[in-house]
Amino acid sequence: MAGEAASVSSLRWLAYMRHSDRLDCEGRTWPDASDRPYDTPICNKELPVEATRCLKDQLPEGVTVCAVVSSPFRRCLETAVLAAHELDVKALHVDNRLGELMAAVARDCGGPAGLEASGGLRYMPFEEAAAIAEGAGLRLHWDRSANVPVLNETADDIILRVDAGAAIASSVLGKESSSTACVLLVTHADLLMQRLSKLMPGSIWAPETCGWFVECLHDHSVPSMHRLERIL
Repeated sequence: MAGEAASVSSLRWLAYMRHSDRLDCEGRTWPDASDRPYDTPICNKELPVEATRCLKDQLPEGVTVCAVVSSPFRRCLETAVLAAHELDVKALHVDNRLGELMAAVARDCGGPAGLEASGGLRYMPFEEAAAIAEGAGLRLHWDRSANVPVLNETADDIILRVDAGAAIASSVLGKESSSTACVLLVTHADLLMQRLSKLMPGSIWAPETCGWFVECLHDHSVPSMHRLERIL
């Protein structure tokens, strides 16, 4: 992981959280479900609050979450807004590198052909995301055109995203980075699982909704986790 060191600087702590329960898992729908079946909202707004409180309690002494960065998908953004409100941060950042893997996006469309037929990956409008953030008193920061994954995402492309956490966090904090600051990244099961497996080689994990873990960037240890089941 030496190649990631340049992105760390004084930043020491990252936390990764999976989004809350998906609305479509309950067989329910939403206004643009037919056009964008991969962008379901959440159906459980209590779980992110509970998970965030647990995260705060289990952070190392003196460490606080000072920024929240979300995947551009609704289920993550809605989860991140609830977490950010609980953490009393004032802004919500969105980074496309934290988004769902393209194979999973295509699966929600019945396969790659279905995704292409629907016009390819389309994120929610910026105005909708801003309204969700502003509803919780948060300023939204999102470059919708940056780091958009390609449809035929390769294994190497995925690895770059799995390893991007420190760079994402550092770009958000800038000169405000410190050894007591933690950045919360709200993402999807596949990215979270692959990052954790890289930190703990030989292991495979099944993250429940709003499962999270904390990574120490200085030694790549995992001092705490929540709602994560080791299956290998």
